[in-house]
Amino acid sequence: MATKATYTLDTFNKNDFMYWTVSSQAGSKATIILKDDNKIYFTAKKTVSDWNILTLGQGGAQYEGGRNLRIEIEIYDHPDIYIKQSINGYNITTDTAVTVGSGYNICVEDHKDNDFNDYFISVVAWKKKG
Repeated sequence: MATKATYTLDTFNKNDFMYWTVSSQAGSKATIILKDDNKIYFTAKKTVSDWNILTLGQGGAQYEGGRNLRIEIEIYDHPDIYIKQSINGYNITTDTAVTVGSGYNICVEDHKDNDFNDYFISVVAWKKKG
């Protein structure tokens, strides 16, 4: 049994510098991908049924501006998968309210205990690097 979900990251712009971190605290296994229609930026896989907090991936890349930037998650190898999420989208602003970036925190629940800590995906993008 597998469950899939897709989350659109529509506030990022071409040439923004992205940074991400992905972690899990779940008994299920999963594949998490950040991609657009032209490129895969990362693939993080959880291949063990370990309930401890695991860092599945961290990294960064320049967004090349392909259409439909999104995170796709597939959760599998767990009975009664029930995927839902809590999403926090936000802007990064200067002290004068100029937007210099944006980000998303996605907390995924894979069952019915509503702790929303089974998968955590954080992606942020700034208009310039360094």
